[in-house]
Amino acid sequence: RFISSTSLEATVVLSTTPGADSVTVSNGAAISNDQQFLILPTTTLDVAELQVGRLGSQAGSRFYDPFQVWVNAGYAYVTDYADSVVKRVSLSNGSTTTLAGTAGGFGAVDGIRTAARFGQPAGVWADDNNVYVTDAYFDTIRQISLSTGRVTTLAGNPDSLLGSVDGTGSAAQFQSPNGIWGDGTTL
Repeated sequence: RFISSTSLEATVVLSTTPGADSVTVSNGAAISNDQQFLILPTTTLDVAELQVGRLGSQAGSRFYDPFQVWVNAGYAYVTDYADSVVKRVSLSNGSTTTLAGTAGGFGAVDGIRTAARFGQPAGVWADDNNVYVTDAYFDTIRQISLSTGRVTTLAGNPDSLLGSVDGTGSAAQFQSPNGIWGDGTTL
């Protein structure tokens, strides 16, 4: 509803999945005021009680192309698909840090924190020790250690042709994996 000629109040219907979203205002011909925000979950199960905060409200917290989010132990882990990074957002204060990769640093390199490179990080799942990420461009499954920041390729080979081949480690082949989930024992 319009509050004044320069102010609009919008109601956004939330799904049960927290993450990045945006509201765009259009008069049918021109788009203005594209506002991005991040839906932050709380300990409640009632979607109406989710907290909403401005995306990028703190220095260094901007997302270029947020793809998927997973929440665990007070943090939201977000894959930033086109920016080739994985970020961590504190649910208590909204602070955002790059967990692994370098913004725009496209590649397939195992390493520690910003020395690691991703192509298009897509799916994400975390437990208390690690964050697991699918790289849709390089057809791999990657692991990020929360204690050391080390990124390791668990399955797939960025140098092989894409495909669908069962195997162990680099002998496995994937075709643009976009999602991942685990149960604490297997992914």
